[in-house]
Amino acid sequence: MIAPSGRWSNRPMPISSFAPFSNDPWMTTFRTGPFTDLFNRVVMMAKEAGLLDEKLRIIDSSAIHAKVDVARHLGAAVHDNDDALDRLDRRSPDPDARLGHKTATKQWYGYKVHTSIDPSSDIVTAVETTSANVADVNQLVPLIDKERALFPTNQRPMRQVTADKAYVGRTKQLTERRVLDYIIPRTNMLQKRGTWFLSARKQRPKVERIFAEGKTNHHLGRCRYWTRCKTHLQSLLVFLTMNLKRLTNALQPMKRAIVSI
Repeated sequence: MIAPSGRWSNRPMPISSFAPFSNDPWMTTFRTGPFTDLFNRVVMMAKEAGLLDEKLRIIDSSAIHAKVDVARHLGAAVHDNDDALDRLDRRSPDPDARLGHKTATKQWYGYKVHTSIDPSSDIVTAVETTSANVADVNQLVPLIDKERALFPTNQRPMRQVTADKAYVGRTKQLTERRVLDYIIPRTNMLQKRGTWFLSARKQRPKVERIFAEGKTNHHLGRCRYWTRCKTHLQSLLVFLTMNLKRLTNALQPMKRAIVSI
């Protein structure tokens, strides 16, 4: 059996590892690694085909609801100090799912999928999955570094980055990577007025169309499995499929029949 390092291992493969909810960390790495490499290879193929534009990347996240019956596992408090949030985490069958907040009143239990998207081709260039309580801004630089690692000979694989207000606060790190910060500032901050910023801001809503396609056609909005690693694998497969469709359509466009009326 081949280990994640690429070498043969004498470790026997347990039968339970073939189950969809196996928690074996070795098998999780074994399963996720090849799909990550495949996803990255498709992104590189899109670059070679001329689909990726170096001008702008849009960063955003979307909610993924855990495969958990929240009402049933939340139950009733055992004592007065039995906090509801802690009670759900202790009783949930998914050890990595957490409570996330979209607004002050809108919340969900599960994960976030963070993406970097090229608006010129709708190709997703980087993907990361975290628990729902992880701040969006913490994934901004890792997403950029993931794409930069795919093209080490290109000093500026992207020149501009835009995102919503949740990603404010990483201007220094972006400047070090020679990336212009066109993230939308909060209302209590100095507002940006430049032409390039307004152009990038105008394109930012395109990411919502990508998420809508994933949720409508590929079950992106709800987990099929438990644990963060398996949810990340699900996210990789969804965006891998969407990228392959766009790459195929670009290289071999379908001929549409002309219908005469």
